[in-house]
Amino acid sequence: MSFLSEVLRSVGETEIDYTDKNIREISKKLTSYKDEINTYIDDVYRKYCRWPSRKEKLLNDVSKLCEDIDNVKSYTESVVVVEMENQHTHIDSLKKELEQLKIEGNLVYVLTQIHEKFIMVKDNERQKNYMNALTTLMEIDSLLKEIPKDSLTESLYKNVTKEMVELDIMICEEMYEYLIMKEGKNGVLQTNVLKISKTSKLRELFSILEKFEAACIELKKFNKFFWLCICKPIISNITNVHIQEIEDFHVLTVSIKKTQLRRSYKEVFENLLLVFKFISLHLNFEVGGNTIISYLGDNLRADFAEVLLKDCLGTTLPKSDKEQSKYKQVIEDTKEFESRLVEIGFLKKGKNSICDYVTSMNSVLGNIRCEEYAVQAIAIMKKDLHDMVEVGTHFDPANPLIGDQFPQCYVSRSVIELLNLAQDILQQALLEPNVFATRLICTMQSFFYQYGSIVYGHHEKFLQNIPQQVVLFRNNCMYLAHELQQLNDVYNTQFSKEVLPVPPIFKDQSHQLRTIGGDTFLGYIEMHKKNMEKTLIDFKFESERLSEVMANDTIKCIRQCLRQYELLKTVWHKILPHPVYNKTLGYLLNLFCKRLIDTVVNAPDILVVNAEHLVEMFRTVLNRGPKLFTEPEEVNLYVELWQKLIELVFILGANLAQITERWENGSLSTHFTPDEVKHLIKALFQNTDRRAQTINRIKVN
Repeated sequence: MSFLSEVLRSVGETEIDYTDKNIREISKKLTSYKDEINTYIDDVYRKYCRWPSRKEKLLNDVSKLCEDIDNVKSYTESVVVVEMENQHTHIDSLKKELEQLKIEGNLVYVLTQIHEKFIMVKDNERQKNYMNALTTLMEIDSLLKEIPKDSLTESLYKNVTKEMVELDIMICEEMYEYLIMKEGKNGVLQTNVLKISKTSKLRELFSILEKFEAACIELKKFNKFFWLCICKPIISNITNVHIQEIEDFHVLTVSIKKTQLRRSYKEVFENLLLVFKFISLHLNFEVGGNTIISYLGDNLRADFAEVLLKDCLGTTLPKSDKEQSKYKQVIEDTKEFESRLVEIGFLKKGKNSICDYVTSMNSVLGNIRCEEYAVQAIAIMKKDLHDMVEVGTHFDPANPLIGDQFPQCYVSRSVIELLNLAQDILQQALLEPNVFATRLICTMQSFFYQYGSIVYGHHEKFLQNIPQQVVLFRNNCMYLAHELQQLNDVYNTQFSKEVLPVPPIFKDQSHQLRTIGGDTFLGYIEMHKKNMEKTLIDFKFESERLSEVMANDTIKCIRQCLRQYELLKTVWHKILPHPVYNKTLGYLLNLFCKRLIDTVVNAPDILVVNAEHLVEMFRTVLNRGPKLFTEPEEVNLYVELWQKLIELVFILGANLAQITERWENGSLSTHFTPDEVKHLIKALFQNTDRRAQTINRIKVN
């Protein structure tokens, strides 16, 4: 080995030792700085202890340490080693360690900067330098994005958010020292006060809030107060508006007297203009690209126009042709008022103009008149159903109804009132301009679309429990459906295509009314069907029970069911149309007979004593059932199983010879199948040769 090689190796080993030594020192310092920073972070951002003092020296030391790391790294990379293969691994290790130290050093440096900036935020907040505090918080947020996310950065992010919220609260609290909104009572008057500072501080605070993107929240609060406590009371109540200067504030006071009286529209216009001028003069700066007065206009325009029309200008609308000439002055005054609001900046020219409501007098009058008709119609629909009146053509079996005749029955008097109102509206529509006539017709159509839901909703409990109310509702719907078709015939041809493009006036209202009336009635009938079944089950009147001695009070279930039908007769027989009444009672009685017959026919065995008891029970039905109908003889017309029940009573009390004779002469075979009769014979009689002979003779005739 040459001397030169040994010298180079010696130099290289010396440089490596030097580098290694520097790295150890840098690592030691870095560990110390890291420990110190971690202690601060743990105290301040995790445990929320008191803020420590600034550590600018620490920040400088960390910055110097990062420079030392860069120098050592450069020095290490410049080392030339000749024939030192055995040192390569050591050098690579040193380089990697330097890289790691560089990363840790930068991280410590960023964290130190963040800590210093948090202290700056606190200083600025104490000095009320809110813009500087906000800018510094934004810088902290940017620095946090430079370091990897872990539990430490999460804690710091939370602290940034916390500081943002606290700063926002500080700014808002100070802002409301310069913009004061108060509601209060002064004797019998409600007194609302708005104070605006004469300084420019309010503009500055709004500007900072805008950076926060929080200005809109505070503007919404101001917008709400301005509308509910200043503008709306001026429009809707008697108020006094007073403007004055008090010390460092411009003050607007609105005193409100709650009363049914209204000031003239001119006084309302005057007071509103005072208020809008006050806002435009003393809050004359922009927030979010808009002046505050234009912001208020954008958010309040629709409500402002609606309330102004309803509570102020609505009272000036003409009630007759004579009053229309006076209304022209109202239109002129309103145009002037609107133009002043455009000048001030509250309204934008041509957008949601107040005059659009006032000058479109027919439309406005139409709205009001249609609303009045709607209120009147709903009040009629909610009247008592049991206030009745007779309608329709008297029922005569010898002369059946023809054509469009409606059967005689009772309906609620309110139905007649509603139809009279509909005729009045149609007559009025014939006299009005086309546009208004169309609106009147649409309003009237809506009455009958809503009839079912409004009446049922208002009288729901009665319609579920009181039979009289149920049939009246059914009759009302049917009668309305009939009369609407009559109105179609009378009025369809009297309106032009511009008013009624596609006749008829009433298209599907009749069908809808018949459906809801019929469904409600059928629902009540189904309830009676279930009640009947429940009564029979409660008294254990079932097929399997006939093989045991029946209780003496079993007949009560028959009487209870019949009493329900007799109650329906008492209530319904005059209210329902004659055919509908008989068909309905016939349907219920037929269901009852079917249940009685099926119970006996399906019984596996019937005791003799039970057979006698059943005869007594069924004769009660046969005696009282016909009395349910308008004419007792009609029971055979409307109760399909009536004769079958009669034949069943005969079988229960007859002997085998009598049953055989009646089968062969056709009386039984008309109503019973051979299998049913055979089953009954087996259930009623003991198994003997004579029974077998009788069963064999029961064949299809």
